[in-house]
Amino acid sequence: MHDRDAVAELSALFEFLADTDFHGYSPMYERLARSVAADGELLGFISDAVSPNVRRGRVPVLFLAAIHDAALADPGSDLAAIYAGPADADADADAGCHH
Repeated sequence: MHDRDAVAELSALFEFLADTDFHGYSPMYERLARSVAADGELLGFISDAVSPNVRRGRVPVLFLAAIHDAALADPGSDLAAIYAGPADADADADAGCHH
């Protein structure tokens, strides 16, 4: 069972990153962060997987790093193709990010 407060906090953290760190800098990461923030099931999974020793503010960055690591581990995947694309052309990255 997911802690609603923890899920809401994670959603807010992902939205904060989208608004402050990624907006105007990385459209792909902005969309990814907003998509995660809007996905209650994914947020619950992330929340349940987080060690109690991890500062909550680090969770979105760790999650995004894990996604990047997954892309690097499978260079032929659709996810890797999104990461390999030019930074200013990642408007097409929506293929895997719906919110």
